[in-house]
Amino acid sequence: MILYSTIGVILFAVIFNVLLYPLMDRNTRLNKEIELTRQKLKKYLWLLSQKDAIENKYSKFSQALKAPGQEDPLVAGLAQLENMAKEANIRIIDMRPEAQPKAQGPYKEAMIELRVEGGAEGFLKFIYEIENSLSLLKIKKFQFSSRANAQVLEARFTVSQLFTPE
Repeated sequence: MILYSTIGVILFAVIFNVLLYPLMDRNTRLNKEIELTRQKLKKYLWLLSQKDAIENKYSKFSQALKAPGQEDPLVAGLAQLENMAKEANIRIIDMRPEAQPKAQGPYKEAMIELRVEGGAEGFLKFIYEIENSLSLLKIKKFQFSSRANAQVLEARFTVSQLFTPE
């Protein structure tokens, strides 16, 4: 009796390790692959739903880069900063571009020092517009200060702009 139960246990272990375990392991791996593929599909569906917005932004950006006879990109960036400030009800006190843009690989990076004042909501809109600008503007540094008993904030920004050299 003990011999038969020992042989049965050994036979079960061999069958389990040779047949059942590889099948269960393969099933687990396939389930993980299926879940990963589902996640990728969800991401692709989301990107597909954003396709029109992405194409719209791309077309605006490519038109801005390809516009022939357009003014100096630094001047265009300064004008865009002025327009953004005006839309956000921010008053520009001082705006100083750096004299020589630095080479950053195939691009040039120009730094612009801004001193502005306005309300908190205006600053939120202004910062959002700069960071989402098609002119490749990015805020490098900023510092806010307020005057005693005043609703107006004063800020200093260092904004960088990337552009292609001509």
